[in-house]
Amino acid sequence: MTPPKPRPPVPCPRCKAPVLWWHSSSREDTMIGVDPSPDPDHGTVRKIPSKEAGTHRPVMYAAVLSGKELADAIASHEMLFTRHKTTCLANKPRNPKPAGLQIHRPTKRRHP
Repeated sequence: MTPPKPRPPVPCPRCKAPVLWWHSSSREDTMIGVDPSPDPDHGTVRKIPSKEAGTHRPVMYAAVLSGKELADAIASHEMLFTRHKTTCLANKPRNPKPAGLQIHRPTKRRHP
């Protein structure tokens, strides 16, 4: 019997980028969205593969690291992932108009 394939990424409902949804290792019934590719520079999420009790289906858990845990994981070159909420384009502010730039818009003429 061949093992089941991992679930493919799902498009983010806000920015349409691919997102993997993993169970939180610290909060029951909570899912954490992560970007599909590991990020050695900005990753803070550890992937914890597991098996579902009874069915033995693969289940992914996510542990969000900080402090000493994060420093140790980075020092040991552990594969870390980025939470999607930090990279989601829908959360980025729009580019402001540069200072000094004037936009001239034609005025509408009123018909007499």
